[in-house]
Amino acid sequence: MMIAGTATKEPGRYYTFQSPLPADVFFEVHPRTLPHNAQPVLDETSGMCIGYSVAQAPGLWQIYDTQGHFLRLEEAPS
Repeated sequence: MMIAGTATKEPGRYYTFQSPLPADVFFEVHPRTLPHNAQPVLDETSGMCIGYSVAQAPGLWQIYDTQGHFLRLEEAPS
């Protein structure tokens, strides 16, 4: 989610177009290096893959960017 006025403060890529693809289809450029069990993280508004997640343990995920680079670990809220 992008909040108006924060685009210049937060790193990343921002797109303003709407996807012409059906709701269950998304656009992805699959990176060469990515764990075999990585799942795409989808932006439902743009219809694009915006990263990947890998379940490391219950409630803990490895997060990768669209180029397959590891970004961080994310923990489910308790």
